Amino acid sequence: MKPQRLVLKIGTNVLQRPNGKLDYNQISEFTQLVAEIRSQKHEVLIISSGAVGAGRELCQFDSAENPLIQKQILASVGQARLMQIYTDFLREHHLTIAQVLLTRADFGNRASYLNIRNTLTHLLEAGIVPIINENDVVATEELTLNFGDNDWLAVYVAGLVDANRLFYLTIAPGLLKLSDKNGTGEIIPEIRELNQEVLDHCFPNQSVGGRGGMESKARAAGLAMNFGIDCHILDGKEPTSVMDVLSGKKRGTHFVAGDKKTCQLPKMACCRGIEPGACEN
Repeated sequence: MKPQRLVLKIGTNVLQRPNGKLDYNQISEFTQLVAEIRSQKHEVLIISSGAVGAGRELCQFDSAENPLIQKQILASVGQARLMQIYTDFLREHHLTIAQVLLTRADFGNRASYLNIRNTLTHLLEAGIVPIINENDVVATEELTLNFGDNDWLAVYVAGLVDANRLFYLTIAPGLLKLSDKNGTGEIIPEIRELNQEVLDHCFPNQSVGGRGGMESKARAAGLAMNFGIDCHILDGKEPTSVMDVLSGKKRGTHFVAGDKKTCQLPKMACCRGIEPGACEN
């Protein structure tokens, strides 16, 4: 198989246990997947949540603390811890990581946009695995600098680096065709157009412990399709499903890329003062 450039977005609920603490066994399995991808000469960028969860292992707060300040402190402390964990696990596979913290404003400015693109490209060429997260210290809703959740950060990064595929690793096996909102139903294997019928199957609307949800992922996947990027929603608790997809097997839900690749200028416009999802059509 021809080497591909892949973006893996791993969600909070995959990385954490029900008590909100990090699941080290799951992180170990995920880093083994990354090592296997690299062994097959594919390039990989990781969009990783989990900083706040890592911070909870190290910090305790009075319940009266300002929620925004509390989150920023947890993210600051936890991001360093999360990177150390990734460093330790991936070092076992002789892989080096690079931390990249971004805000939406970084994508809206042409100079910074191109600088990020150039830096990420050179990291990949050097065989380094970029691990990307939103900079929660400065990316607040009050400052209108945030993406809303890492689902949107992932698709913008995928567009920025001209990725071949974007994988959303979540706690669901894919987008489910539901008769109710209880989360039961068969997987929708393939989607070629994002429409209201597709969005009607997106439950829950927000994930537990994170900011995204299935609708967020579906809308971001629709944007990826318009960028000419294949997007997959898979069960993150079974990370080997990524390798199955790369070997040609059907797993999860595949949002099939459009025929035309989008140039960088429209991609940059999606981040320049436009609400997430405004460039879907």
